[in-house]
Amino acid sequence: KDTVLSETPKGGSKVRQGSAVVLVVSDGPAPVKVPDLVGKTLAQAQAIAAHLGFTISVTEEAPIANVPPHVIASQETPAGQSVNSGATIYVIVSKGGGVAAIPDVRGQDLVSAQDALKAAGFQSAVTYAVNPPNSESNGTIINEQPQGGTSAEKGSQVQLWVSVTGYIPDTDGMTLDQAKTTLLNYGYQLGNVTPTTEGADGKVVRTEPEAGTKANPGTPINIYVNSASAQPGQPAVP
Repeated sequence: KDTVLSETPKGGSKVRQGSAVVLVVSDGPAPVKVPDLVGKTLAQAQAIAAHLGFTISVTEEAPIANVPPHVIASQETPAGQSVNSGATIYVIVSKGGGVAAIPDVRGQDLVSAQDALKAAGFQSAVTYAVNPPNSESNGTIINEQPQGGTSAEKGSQVQLWVSVTGYIPDTDGMTLDQAKTTLLNYGYQLGNVTPTTEGADGKVVRTEPEAGTKANPGTPINIYVNSASAQPGQPAVP
């Protein structure tokens, strides 16, 4: 800041004594917009800070449930706020939530397995394994890594493998909650829920695509459910 960047006329030029020389003076480095550092490792945040021109200072390392060790749990300066170049951003870094035993969720359906891992303090990631439609393991967890019963840091991630058919399951006649759970267990995402006057009260009438249709895991599936308040042509409800 306050450094002369240029002058007009240039230095070395001959001008009449008493004439004006125009100076361009720096206001200092341009402000920096603070990124969202929460969820990044301290090393990642420091690399970002070095690139953008500010510094990271750790005010506290604390045991924080569901946040892995060496990961930033909070930052003092909110993301999106502008600061001067060279500013210091203060953060709190997790030491982890302590060590706990990973539940053995093999044989459970996906929703139940994820709930059990969450209750024990772990995160989960899912890989779908497409098996023959008559496989007894379909809709359930066939493997997990690290294995159930081993100890790991709370907040760390457990990889789940769930067996699926690759075909949309039949949810006709189920309640909406039952249908949602079934679709999730078989590897599908939830699409729109559309009320209709067809079918039995409060029950799922059909899905779109229809049950039995071959579809890749992760495909969003729309659900049509009977509702006494439905009107013809009523738009989908998220």
